Amino acid sequence: MSQREATLPRINRKNRTRKRPTGSNDLFDVIGSGWSRIALSEIEAAESLPVKDDYDQIRHFLRVLQIPEDVAAAVSVNLKARFGSFSGLLCAPNEALTSVPNFPTGAIIAVRLVQEAAIRINRERINKKNVLADKQFLLDYLTSRLAREAVEQFRVIFLSDDGGFLADEAQAQGTVNHTPVYPREVARRAMELRAANLILVHNHPSGDPTPSGSDIHMTHQIMYATRLIGVDILDHLVIGKGRYASLKELGLLEPVIEDRPKRGGKPKIPG
Repeated sequence: MSQREATLPRINRKNRTRKRPTGSNDLFDVIGSGWSRIALSEIEAAESLPVKDDYDQIRHFLRVLQIPEDVAAAVSVNLKARFGSFSGLLCAPNEALTSVPNFPTGAIIAVRLVQEAAIRINRERINKKNVLADKQFLLDYLTSRLAREAVEQFRVIFLSDDGGFLADEAQAQGTVNHTPVYPREVARRAMELRAANLILVHNHPSGDPTPSGSDIHMTHQIMYATRLIGVDILDHLVIGKGRYASLKELGLLEPVIEDRPKRGGKPKIPG
């Protein structure tokens, strides 16, 4: 035996595997010692038998996180009833997840990781050289990011003169039915990025993407502010749950007379 080997502690191989602490809510609940065995069995089950509904998706997800079968089945029922679908679960705020009985707090980490992965996958599918070349990819990305947000969020997609992607940024976040937006800030950011075209985007937490009067008015005010610096608004998309509305497609993109600022005045900021 070498001197180095003699200094190493002896390992009791019978006790190498830690047992999952009963009732524990730490990260061990999610990535404990038996994770690989359970994860592989769930992956094999998902590949051999198509996942038919959201309940099965949620249950498989919980089983991969090493949650026991009986607990996973019961919690899946509660999650499905509370959030409506697997995508609803992924978009649920942390406070709502912790309020579900027997849902381990450590599993929230996994929920946030999967949600972010889904958003990034959809973002990568967008044609960066011509964002509007395939509008469905753009809508898929915006839906994954905004469709189930609990409050309104206003975003701007900045494009080059040939439709190339420059940036996608959140400009404001508001309440369940209102977001304060400042046209001058949108124009200023467009100048900083040297953008030539913009796509405005915001969500309706109610799920109904029908543009409100305030949405239309705010769009026109931004259009006046950006036209002063030679930047065009290509569209304003309103994202709901499984649906969207396009102000361009609805013929609402062109400002009406009453939305035009008075001569010598500044565009009125929607409040």
